[in-house]
Amino acid sequence: MASDPERILLFRRGLGAEVPATRFGNKAANLARMAGLELPVPPGFALSVDVCREYYRRGRHLPDDLPGLLEEGIDFLEKTTGLEFGGRRNPLLVSVRSGSAVSMPGMMTTVLNVGLNRETVSGLILRRGNPRFAWDSYRRLLENFAEVVGLEAGLFSGAVRAEMTSEGALDQGELDFRALRELSEKYERLLRQHTGLAFPSEARGQLSAAARAVLESWMSPRARAFRLTNGLDDTGGTAVTVQAMVYGNLGPGSGAGVMFTRNPWTGEDRPVIDFKRGVQGEDVVSQSRTSRTNDLASLFPEVHRELLDGGLRLERAFRDMQDVEFTIEDRRLYLLQTRAGAREPLAALRIALDLVHAGWIDRAEAARRLERIDLDSISISEVAEAASPIAEGEAASIGVASGTLAFSTPKALEMAPRSPVILVRNDLVADDLPALQVAVGAIVPRGSRTSHAIVIARQMGKVVVVHCPGLEIDEDGRRFRASGREYLEGDPVTVDGATGRIYAGTVHFVRRPPTELIEDVRRLRTALPA
Repeated sequence: MASDPERILLFRRGLGAEVPATRFGNKAANLARMAGLELPVPPGFALSVDVCREYYRRGRHLPDDLPGLLEEGIDFLEKTTGLEFGGRRNPLLVSVRSGSAVSMPGMMTTVLNVGLNRETVSGLILRRGNPRFAWDSYRRLLENFAEVVGLEAGLFSGAVRAEMTSEGALDQGELDFRALRELSEKYERLLRQHTGLAFPSEARGQLSAAARAVLESWMSPRARAFRLTNGLDDTGGTAVTVQAMVYGNLGPGSGAGVMFTRNPWTGEDRPVIDFKRGVQGEDVVSQSRTSRTNDLASLFPEVHRELLDGGLRLERAFRDMQDVEFTIEDRRLYLLQTRAGAREPLAALRIALDLVHAGWIDRAEAARRLERIDLDSISISEVAEAASPIAEGEAASIGVASGTLAFSTPKALEMAPRSPVILVRNDLVADDLPALQVAVGAIVPRGSRTSHAIVIARQMGKVVVVHCPGLEIDEDGRRFRASGREYLEGDPVTVDGATGRIYAGTVHFVRRPPTELIEDVRRLRTALPA
């Protein structure tokens, strides 16, 4: 039983409660509800947003009761899992995540594999019998920690390239446990060189540092920019959510993914699932790995059916389309998060009407959800001339956009006042938000449809194409090559988000309103009492 239910929330499958998102953040509130629905949620605990507010009121000093709250939560996880945090033989590892009352995908800090060090790596190998997985997890923690202390994201890239060259590997996934162990040692040395500090090996020290990093991320520049753009209050604060780790990188029977229970750009009642085998969840939502996805239904048909069933149950419980993050560990499904899925205006119309017809919401609720949408501004764009695409990727939005190529955020900001811009990035990240705001579209060859940055781009109404295997980008040279020809920064292109096709030059396209759908919404609005 929690000593202070206003400060700490405990949950595990079968033990949940309906708590306000304003107190424990949207992430933890939804996890607690999912646990109460007997869905497969890893056990965890959350510290309330009051902890964050107090942290800033005290001039960025941790509240006096934070160590006790963390200890209470860890004690709950140890009893629930039978594992020991910092233990040498059966180590418990945890994830530490942010979570405000309003979802801010990808804007704040997440730290995975907390509790790993040289000794617990050995315990993880003994427990799982997989040294590659253990050293891969430790390497990831070191990378995560470097980001937390503010080191450049590319600090370790040279070490990775050198190790891949030495091993003759084309991808990080090809490195064996010896190479990953060597890479981890290099990371430790680089951390000491650049910070003057050794990596904190003690598990509880790591947990405290990760909790502080989550609190600090509430006022990070990109989080503040996101709140400013979306008219959100800076005083709300973030909860700190801690969960027992589940491992998508355990082996061929594992992986991670994201499911939208309905198509978020068309609104069709058809799930959109991106799944990657052998990775942890952050690899999917942050685009830190190749965008190549695997067919979950053919790989793990029983898990796929369980996921679809879970998605339907979540839609019914929350009465809305859901964005669900999940991990598969050794063919066992875990749901890590759910939230109302971000959607384009066209999709919002169709989803609201479908939910009314299903009896899940009434007309008044549907009208409330659609009240900010300008029906006259909604249109469907289609290429209206015969043209051959220079490249083709995965469709990740609706609409068509023409503009000039920009290969960096500063260049997009410079060019936007003069002409429409198409942003081109190998990996679109949260720091590209200013460029997304001014661009009309984006091409992201290594992107995935469900990553945080793509979700934000789509929510902003940008035309997006991802995963373009036939397009070779040279970001430093500000050019890409497609269909045997080079295209330079400033060249015009046209992007079709509905088909995934990219055309050279400005291609003629037409806009048409979805007349029948719009009329259905107008009738819904007029049927309500004044």
